[in-house]
Parts: sequence; structure tokens; C-alpha cells
Amino acid sequence: MSIGGSASNNGVKFISDNYVARFDMDKNNNYQISYSKRIKAEGIRKRIKKIPLLKGLYAMYEGNPIVIFYALFMLLMDFTHYNSTDNYLLLAVMSLVTGGCLIYLIRKVLYNVKDTWMYHGAEHKTIYAYENKEELTLENVRKSPRIAKRCGTNLVVFAITFYMLLSFFVDYQGVKFIISFLLGYEIFDIDEGDKYPVLNLFFKFGYWCQHNLFTKEPSDIQITASVDTIKRIIELENNII
Repeated sequence: MSIGGSASNNGVKFISDNYVARFDMDKNNNYQISYSKRIKAEGIRKRIKKIPLLKGLYAMYEGNPIVIFYALFMLLMDFTHYNSTDNYLLLAVMSLVTGGCLIYLIRKVLYNVKDTWMYHGAEHKTIYAYENKEELTLENVRKSPRIAKRCGTNLVVFAITFYMLLSFFVDYQGVKFIISFLLGYEIFDIDEGDKYPVLNLFFKFGYWCQHNLFTKEPSDIQITASVDTIKRIIELENNII
């Protein structure tokens, strides 16, 4: 069973085939685990994930809908020539939307950033222990690495690389944004892509970024909460509860 995850400034969310489980930690280090059943669209999801490029678009939406909204908005601005000096209304609208997206990202990612990176580390360590069939204990998860091949950081590395290459040929920002993400996702999604020598260089850079920039060593309570949450989602998938 495949389990993915994401971190916020006060908890971690794990996603399996059929369920989403997350814990939220309060200021007193008390946490509560909640879960919900994923909306069933398995047939559609499986078909989409087999279609090149389209699966990247679906991943963009599934990961954070505001990203695809912003990409589509940029496309709209591209094709209505928002940079025209006499189109002040479109410039104003674009500024408002861009500002709103930035505020959202700052609020979600940078607010209390140290805690976010610690929860990110707990998420990676817990998933690593699970995928390597380690017993899910505090000690085993603590010694697990903070890097993960499926982390979005690696996807961003590939997407930025394609974006820079496309900048030599494409002027439209929205077009570059979407194409670079879709191409980046295709590389990111290659099975054992880090085994290929050229791609391994990009993955190594992504791993370095994860370890040194976007994760920190979690506390024992953060690891314990992550372990309890991933155990809960395993129990749900196995119909134990």
C-alpha cells in the first residue's frame, strides 16, 4: 500500500489509497488525530495517471488546487496581453490575484516555518520506516533519514530546470509555468529515476535541499504523533477500525 504525506506548521497529513488521516498539535503538545474517506474516483484517477502530461496536471490539482488556479490565471493573462501598457484593469486584477496567492503561500508555508520543517522531517522519517518495513517505533523512526524520493522538493527541482530552459524559447509566463511543471512531473514520476546517472544529479540536489533547507530533526512528540497517525491509516485500510 502506497502512503504519501504533507506537513504544515502544526501537524502532518498522510494519504493512502482510500483514506486521509492527519494530526494537529496544539501549543501544549497535545494532538488529535482525524481521518476521512477519500472521494471515490478511482477509475478516473487510474486512467488519468496513465496519460502522459495529463497525469502531471492532475497531480498539480491534487497537490494544491490554488497552484492550478494560478497557472490558469497566468494563461488567461498571457493570452489577453496583460502586459500591455493600456490594459490597466487586467494589470490590477493580476496584481490582486498574485498578491492573494503569495499571501496564501506565506500563510501556509512560511508561518512558523521551523515547526513546519520539523513536521516535514517527521513525515519523511515515518514514511521511510513504513516503506522499509521497519517496526513503527520512536527509535526506528528517529534513525530514519529525512529525505524522500517522492517529496515535492524533487519535483520543484525538475520543474525549475525546465522553466529556465523554456525561458530561452517561450515568452508567455503561464505557458512556461504549466509546461515546465508537466515535463518536470514526467521525469519526477519515472520509476527508480534516481538510478539514472544524469537524473541522479538532480535528485541529489533535491535531497540536499530537503535535508538542509526544508526539513529539520523533529521532536519525540512530533514523531510519536506521526507514528500514531500512520498506524491509524494502516488500520483503516485493513478495516481494523
